[in-house]
Amino acid sequence: MLTDPADSLLASLALAAEDMFTDTAQLTPPASPRLAAAGWTLRGHLAATDAVMSRSPDAGPVYYGYVAQDAGNRWLVSVRGTQRLIEWLEDMEGWHSAFDHGQVAHPGAGQVHAGFWEIYSSMVLVGDIAHLPAARGIAALCAGAERVTVIGHSLGAAQSTFLAVDLAPSFPGRLSARHFASPRTGNKEWTQYADTRVADCRVYANENDLVPKVPFGFGYAPLGSLVELPPPGILHDNPLCNHHAGVYSWILDRTTAESVGLDQQTVSCLAG
Repeated sequence: MLTDPADSLLASLALAAEDMFTDTAQLTPPASPRLAAAGWTLRGHLAATDAVMSRSPDAGPVYYGYVAQDAGNRWLVSVRGTQRLIEWLEDMEGWHSAFDHGQVAHPGAGQVHAGFWEIYSSMVLVGDIAHLPAARGIAALCAGAERVTVIGHSLGAAQSTFLAVDLAPSFPGRLSARHFASPRTGNKEWTQYADTRVADCRVYANENDLVPKVPFGFGYAPLGSLVELPPPGILHDNPLCNHHAGVYSWILDRTTAESVGLDQQTVSCLAG
């Protein structure tokens, strides 16, 4: 499967979702400048409870992404990647639990990663009146959309995979999904089901990025739309650089990534 330079911009907009997360108490942070630069207007926010933190009596939701609209009535839903130590711990706990058969049944088909699914199950669209479940709220907010694109990076790519599957019936022929650096979300039966639900989907994985290779064993499988990207040679020994959303954007199309503006971590990574 060929790459699309337009997906470089989407990787940068996935990075925007991460840039907006600066305060755990703020569910509705202001838009990243990347949105306006690319012609998008912020229309809503996503919030979810981390699976590890949900076991605490003081647990509460945190900002997890945004919904935006452009002048052509196209809508973008972006789920942010791992930003906090607790989320890295959740990733590690989830990957470790995979070796203890840490999977749960998906309502559609197959088995999915328990930790990733627990976060997604708590995800809501933040609104003035009520916090609606993410897919239900987005379907209402984006009703009549010319097109809806769901994107995510890292942990957010796992959530965006579940979200795209749930949104597909609401936007027949009008839904696309782009997942960057996603860990594996479930077993073969689940991934085959997801592939049939979201026809316009690409999952990008830097060949030297470790995250898309886990969890492994116990039937975990990638989506059929997986596209492996050759990494810039300078990044071979830097796992954080190989995983960074800005670097994914640069690999997909250097001109697009630079026109939007490279963040400092990407610049540092490319400088070695």
